[in-house]
Order: sequence, then C-alpha cells, then structure tokens
Amino acid sequence: MVRIPPPNADTNSKTQADERADASIAATAADAVISKVNAVSCGYYPDPFVAHLASGAEGLTGSSDSSSAPALSSLPPPYPSPATPYLADVPLSAIHPALRGRVGSQARPWGMTMATPPSQPRRGQPLIRRGTHARVSVVDRALSSFLAMQGRGSGAVQVVVLGAGRDTSYLRFLSGLLIGMGDGSGAGAEARRESVRWYEVDHPTVIAKKADLLLSCPQINVVATREGPRSAQPAFAFDVRLEGEPDLSSCGRVLPYHLIGHDLRLRPSTLFSILCSDLHGFDPSCATLFVMECVQMYMPVKSARALLGGIATECGHNALLVLYDPILCDDGFGRVMERHLTKAGVVAPSRWGGQRDSDTDEGLAEDELCLMASRTLESHLDLFASAGFDIAVGCDMMSAYESVVPARERSRANAVEMLDEVEEFVLIMRHYCFIIAGLSSSGASERLAERFCAVGIQSPLGFEKSRCTVRGQDI
Repeated sequence: MVRIPPPNADTNSKTQADERADASIAATAADAVISKVNAVSCGYYPDPFVAHLASGAEGLTGSSDSSSAPALSSLPPPYPSPATPYLADVPLSAIHPALRGRVGSQARPWGMTMATPPSQPRRGQPLIRRGTHARVSVVDRALSSFLAMQGRGSGAVQVVVLGAGRDTSYLRFLSGLLIGMGDGSGAGAEARRESVRWYEVDHPTVIAKKADLLLSCPQINVVATREGPRSAQPAFAFDVRLEGEPDLSSCGRVLPYHLIGHDLRLRPSTLFSILCSDLHGFDPSCATLFVMECVQMYMPVKSARALLGGIATECGHNALLVLYDPILCDDGFGRVMERHLTKAGVVAPSRWGGQRDSDTDEGLAEDELCLMASRTLESHLDLFASAGFDIAVGCDMMSAYESVVPARERSRANAVEMLDEVEEFVLIMRHYCFIIAGLSSSGASERLAERFCAVGIQSPLGFEKSRCTVRGQDI
C-alpha cells in the first residue's frame, strides 16, 4: 500500500470548508474515470486499462445521480471476455503485439483480456457517453499530434498532465491506442517509451491511490519503481512494460513514467523544483505539452495565472498548453451548471451576483475560481495571454466536435448507439471549450507554437478558421 505523508502546516491551516471542497474536487477524478468506463464498455473507444484504474472509484455523481454515472460498486469487476469486435477497425500495426489478441482474432497467445466487455448492460445516459468520447478524442488528438510533430528524430519530449486523476493516456500511448496515432508504423512500445517522459500531477491522495492501482494492474508489468523521500508528498517514477514485453528495466537513468502528488494552487516554483529533481529529471529545454482537463476551473484566478506564468517562465517557447474546461457564459444553462457544482460542494457560490464584462479579464476577482470568473472562450484566452502565452487557438466543444474530432471517431460514436437528445448534446458542448496555446519563438527555428497552433489546412489538429478564435497569428 502506498503511503500518504502526514498533513503539513499548510494543510493544517485549511478550514473544514476548504477540506470538504478539496475532497469534492478530488472525487471528480473518480467521476471522470467512471464516465470513461461507461463509454469504453459500450465501444466508443478502446481502453483495456480503464476498468482496473476505476477500481473503488466513488465520485460525486456516482453517489448522487446513478443514472448518469453510477458508483463503481454497481459495475462488474474486471473479468475475461472474448475478442472485442469494436477494436476490429483499428489497424493492427497501430497496436502493441501484446494487445492484438483482442482485435478480431480468437487467439490470444498473451492471455490479455478486455476488462469491461461491450456485452455488459449499458449504464448511464448516451448523452454522457457521447460527451466523454468527445473529450477523450480532442485531448488524444492533441497528444498524438504533438508526439507526431516531435517524433521524427528530434530527441526526447515531455508530456505533463496536470490534474491527471486516474487517466490512462500513458498506457494507451504505449499500446498505440491514442485516438489519432495513425498506423504506428515503425513505432513500437519500446521506441515510444524511449522518446517520451510522461508526468502526471494531482492531489496527493489521488496520486497515492493511482500508484497502488498501477502496481496491481494485470495488463501491465511495473519492472522498476523509484519513490521520493518519505517526508515529502507522494512521488514515484515507474518503468512500465505491457504484457508480453520483455521485463528489462533501464536502470541508472531517469525512468519514463512519473506520478507526483502536488497541490497546483501552491507556488509553481515548488512544482518545478519537484519536476526537475533527480527522481523525475524534467528538462525545461525539451518540447513539453502541458495538459489541463477540467482542472483550471477549480483554481482561483491568481493561482491559475501564477501556474501558467510559471510554465511560461520555466519552459519558454518549449511549452505548449492544452485546456479543456467549462464555459458557463451568462445564460440559463450555465447557471444550472453553476448551481449543480455548488450543490455538490465543489465550488462556492459566485460572489459576482450579476452581469460582468466577459470580453476581458480586467476586474476578475483574484480569489474567484476560474469556473466563475472565466465564463467565456475569450476570457480563457485573455487569461492565457496575461500569463505570457501569446499564441493560442480555441473553440467551443461543439465546433471542436465538428472539426478536431476525426470523422472516423464521429462515425464510430454514431454506430455505437442512438443519440436522441441532440439539442441537449449541442447545448452542453457549447458550454465547454478546447484551447491550445504556446509562446512565440522569437526567431527560433522550431517555431513550435506556430506549427502546433496553426489553423486550416496546416493545422495538425484540424482547427478550421470559421469555427475557432485565433490569437497571435495571421490566418
């Protein structure tokens, strides 16, 4: 069992209300993985790891609204299943050999099995599953596009997932299952492992639980583990092998997969001192993609601006950002979302109490959560710009669904199950945004942000000029 250090002075200074809010925010990691289990079990996308990572998850909606996201105690435990038909259209060359036994073939020489077969009863709402698939699709495409840009002899690159929860992206990356990875020709798991260092940061309790789950996951073999000082927050470095791979550990160097327990509201210098430690070996001079999914929404504006500014200062034009976050706007649906999150104890009631200038971030209460203060796409872009990210492109999730989400993925979703609540789906998607950003290169030959944030035919993610808002580039 992974240890959790005793509370430090900062933790002891929190009020009971703060601790309840923190616990509710940590529980959203369980909500997210429960939603992913439901989507995967119906065949929206392949993920042989998510069921195990969801073990014991009890989220906010899982206990209060079982129709949309049941507590995992109501879901079946992992167990063997036949080959999964919905993986049949994934090219074999894109999938690690140890996983190919589940793709259209009855023979599974490695004995690997899908943890949640699509034959299970469908739970929750199709609306929630479709939204989960859209969220996974856009973030996967950002990851796969970044890695493809950097994967042609350009040396090691880094991915930092802030507020990672129980995300399985690293394991799916090793397996060739990230949406948008292509045919994966010439890029096996070992080559991927050697080329990328992957960091996941979250609340210490979330990280400790995830480390336990990884060490007991039947689909992988953790061949090396290094742990941070026992007096500090949980911190781990792993070398992970998929089932069927040789158990050869790369001793004597920085391991490729890292879990770090850290409160993102603290000074960013603290985070980077941990990242750059000997255990984790983060290199600010390497191209790095920072991913934030429904994380910034829970941070005060001053903390979010400090974190973004810290990334810009430490990594400069080597840093790219991906953001997926709600945008409440000032309409009735946004107010319903706000009331729901307030009732769940995740956020305090907004102190604004009326209309605001949503076109700029001037006058944002520095202690206000970004969820309440950054209620539009434009205000998110303004916050990025105030922290130094002068190049950005973003859109609401409905526009992203029609452009960034590959047509093949939309067709897959339509084939999985009927969606009757089309108007509700559009309304929900209009209240989330997807943004990528970077810093201009100042003459650097890489022009990383300019390439990653391109629009139109040059866009690696598929952003269309008519469907997005662009900052810092001529289009």
